[in-house]
Amino acid sequence: TADHTSTQPTPPRWLWGPQFGPSVGRIGSCLRLKMREALPLLLLPLLLLPLCAHSAKAPLHLKPLRGGAGATGKWGLEIKPWYQMSDNHWMDRDGSSSSRHDGYLEGYKPSLQHRYWRYKDLKSRIIEVEGSLENFAKSYESFGVHPSKDPSKPGIVAKEWAPAARALSLIGDFNDWERGKHPYVRDEYGVWSLYIKGATIQHGSRVMIAMTTSTGEETTRIPAWIQRAVQPPEDSPTYPAFEGVFWDPAQGTTGDTPSSHMPL
Repeated sequence: TADHTSTQPTPPRWLWGPQFGPSVGRIGSCLRLKMREALPLLLLPLLLLPLCAHSAKAPLHLKPLRGGAGATGKWGLEIKPWYQMSDNHWMDRDGSSSSRHDGYLEGYKPSLQHRYWRYKDLKSRIIEVEGSLENFAKSYESFGVHPSKDPSKPGIVAKEWAPAARALSLIGDFNDWERGKHPYVRDEYGVWSLYIKGATIQHGSRVMIAMTTSTGEETTRIPAWIQRAVQPPEDSPTYPAFEGVFWDPAQGTTGDTPSSHMPL
């Protein structure tokens, strides 16, 4: 009847058939809805472009730090990540600033301040002796057993930290494992140093520390900063204990040096 006659135009025949049916209209509605939802995402890059352009012109200290140590910005300044940036105000703090951001820490301020005071005291003493924390972190370059890097002082330099020991000496293949022949000298901080003038130690040969402990016991230890340690053959009198190996590839040898092995 006329009351049920639709006034909407009939879709083209190629859109209306058993293979499509009236679901075409629903598909169009879904597409329009999805377009409205996606519109903010499409406009977001256009809104961020001015901000990116402004950031590129911002001063260096306001820009995010990128790259590792040694990276250089366009102004020729070194750019470091946050964990390598220097803290010039660490002595001015009392260690309780975190309580301002977390109310639950307010009751622990004395403990936080005490811990930070211990940190400042230790750091100050390290800087006083070593010059900086960076120098302290490079202790592996001086501790251990190394060929001297000073052209005016050729030989072997060695350093160990053993504050409770009574005496230290360097033994190995180079001196026929003779205890006491090359003794260390102790400083006030428990650091033992040795300089053997004009000496050379063959790359790959064995070295150990002959130590007199605080109780007077005579024992041997691997140098704490040794670069290599190996287990001697089963017929060695010290097997299965490991032995330190002097490592100096600059000598141009393979390091497979026959060893007499440490005697008992």
